[in-house]
Amino acid sequence: MATRAVPLLLCLVLAAGCGASEAEREAQQRAVASRVRVAPDGAILLSPDERRALGLVTSVAARGDVAGGRTAYGVVAAAPGAEVEVGAPMTATVAGAPLVVLGQRVAAGEPLLRLTPSLDTADRATLAMRRQELGGQVDELEQRVAQQDAAAARARRLHDDGIVSLADLEAAEADAGAARARLAAARHQLSTLAARTVEALTVRAPAAGTVAALDAEAGATVHQGQRLATVLAAGGRRVDVGLPPGSPPASSFAVEVGSRWVTARRIGASGVIGADGLRHLWLEIPPPDGAKPDRAVAAKPAVTVEPGATVLVRVGHSGDAGAVVLPAGALVPTADGDVVFVAEAPGRYRLRRVEVGERGGGGVALAGGVEAGESVVVRGAMELWGEVVKAGASAEGTADARPR
Repeated sequence: MATRAVPLLLCLVLAAGCGASEAEREAQQRAVASRVRVAPDGAILLSPDERRALGLVTSVAARGDVAGGRTAYGVVAAAPGAEVEVGAPMTATVAGAPLVVLGQRVAAGEPLLRLTPSLDTADRATLAMRRQELGGQVDELEQRVAQQDAAAARARRLHDDGIVSLADLEAAEADAGAARARLAAARHQLSTLAARTVEALTVRAPAAGTVAALDAEAGATVHQGQRLATVLAAGGRRVDVGLPPGSPPASSFAVEVGSRWVTARRIGASGVIGADGLRHLWLEIPPPDGAKPDRAVAAKPAVTVEPGATVLVRVGHSGDAGAVVLPAGALVPTADGDVVFVAEAPGRYRLRRVEVGERGGGGVALAGGVEAGESVVVRGAMELWGEVVKAGASAEGTADARPR
């Protein structure tokens, strides 16, 4: 019996030993994870093993430039002539709901809404009588035009034979021209009266584009010339972009349209300082058919931007070469701004607040915060920021974290 108990006791002892070893390892891991690596002066201190575990990679900051440009915001406006207003041809009542909706693409001549002329019985009777009179005049003028054209043709043949003088030929042609002018005027009056006496009149789009506004409601009375709708033709757009007054001269512009960047052209030589303190410039972007998207999205369909929309504008500066450039991965966005981590010595890192000037091509050009020649963490910066958060440190509480 005692012999059989020995293996059982040995197993219990080993199990207890194994349990204690596992608990010790977990305790050690917790201790390592909870250890504060931020010194009182704000520096982050890491051992060689910790640096390897975090996969930190540093790079020496150098001067250069980045592809793309400074990012700004702009507000889209319609180019002059792109907005076409549709007015009421007469005093009438809007018959039913509009035949289109806001934002709908329409072709030239497509129906927009219907109007019922506001006429009483007496007015309709008077207009009907006037239509009959004008109809008789049109018939009479058509006969007269035919006669005058025949007389002018005969005079032209006789003039060629030397029988009729040039003065007689010119007089015959003048009579024919006057008759045609009177016929055209009578036909225009007749068509106008016909539109006023019909039960309903269809108002059509004057040009192809997008319905940008509908100012008529069903049952409303509209007066002659009153705006009923606005059609935004598929033409160019303009962008109002605001830049800091002290920013360097811009050499190129690109506007984000959908998922592509479209080259924009600056309008005018100088900007205007607005109430917001920014220097406002006007840019012109071509219509979708003339856009030149990036090769990466060239297969995507054209996308338009409507007036009032806010778009991203990429501003390139010819004088920006020489700024301190870092890979985008070196930047850590925080609630208080962008920060990077500078390696002061092997295993010693310090948080540094920076000001980003431009972004593009996977890099960032700094307007301040890091000097050329300093070693900056370009991989593993987010892990170092986790150490700062764990320690309860902040950039405001560290004197060396200020931009310089």
